[in-house]
Parts: sequence; C-alpha cells; structure tokens
Amino acid sequence: MPSTPPTHKPRRVQPRRSAADRGYDATWRRLRRVHLVGEPYCRMCAAAGRIVVADVVDHIIPVRVRPDLRLDISNLQSLCASCHDGAKSRDDNRRYGRGRW
Repeated sequence: MPSTPPTHKPRRVQPRRSAADRGYDATWRRLRRVHLVGEPYCRMCAAAGRIVVADVVDHIIPVRVRPDLRLDISNLQSLCASCHDGAKSRDDNRRYGRGRW
C-alpha cells in the first residue's frame, strides 16, 4: 500500500530567545533572590490554605504585556512551579493571548 502524502506542511518553529534576551538578566536574578527572601511561599497556595515553598517569581502582568513593569516589585508574586505552570499560565493566556517571546 503506497503511503499517502501529508495533507499539511509541518509547522515551522522559531527557536526561543535566550533568557537574557528576554529580560531575565543579572539585575532580574538579583531582584528574584530578594523577592523570594521576602515572600518565600506560594501566594496562590497560601490563598487556598496550603503552605508550599515558592520556586518561581512571577510577573503578575506579564512582561510581554507591560515591559516597563519588568523590575517593579509591586508586579511580582512568588508561586510554586505547579501554580505558575497551571492556573497562572492558563489565566494569562485567556486574558492576554498566547504570546511568544
């Protein structure tokens, strides 16, 4: 049986820019460390009555939407990876669309 040709072209994916190119430079890393010292637990888990150590510092309003708030401490929140990759990302995608760097 002959193979059938594909009905669509493969999607062309551009490589993701480096973290430094996306704004996560030495200044960001220092601010991230300071923020985690001041807010060491996941904010979303705490709101649900759970105590979970945070490992992500999240921009409440994403940098792609408001780059001017990249280093604004009031736009940061500590989250665990599960909350960040789950509920927060879904909410951001619904609210702002699925932008890519």
